[in-house]
This record gives sequence, structure tokens and C-alpha cells, in this order.
Amino acid sequence: MSFPAQPSGRGPAQNIYDVYAVYNSGYETLCISFQEELGCGSIILYRNGNEIIYDNTQMNYGDVISYDLSEYGNGEYVIVITTNNGEIYIGFLNIDSI
Repeated sequence: MSFPAQPSGRGPAQNIYDVYAVYNSGYETLCISFQEELGCGSIILYRNGNEIIYDNTQMNYGDVISYDLSEYGNGEYVIVITTNNGEIYIGFLNIDSI
């Protein structure tokens, strides 16, 4: 399953997607890829409303960052990516196969 996350500061008419997340059920891994240079920022993952992962990281064009979700189980996941210049990307993912 994948979803494009659009920054909250851009209007929907632009329809530009810079961040993609894909869940691999075989490895129970969430992979987030960047199609734009976002620089430094944070990635926060929530499961059923509870923060489970907080990561300060560099987000460069072409990077793929992976997170092991095997210990967290099924649920509704929210991915919030915030860049140091204030752009916020939000994505939702429902996992029921762990």
C-alpha cells in the first residue's frame, strides 16, 4: 500500500507529491521515499493515536528511509513529516496484516 503525502502549505490545484510511503507486509517495514530535497526535519509515526517513532533526519532527493513496524502490530498509522522550513506532510495508512 502506498500513499502520496502533500505538504499542507500548498494548494490542491498544484497537485505536487514529493513524499511516498509504502508498507511491505512481507518484511513488516514502512519505507518513505523523497522525490524532492527537503533537508533536515522530523518524521513522526503514530499508531492508533500514540507516537511510536520520532526521527530527526536529513531528507534528500532519492532517499528511502525504512522503519521496522513488526513490534507495533495492526492499526491506523499516521505519518507526519515536518521540514525545518515549516512544510508539513501528513499521510495515513491502515495496516491489518501484521
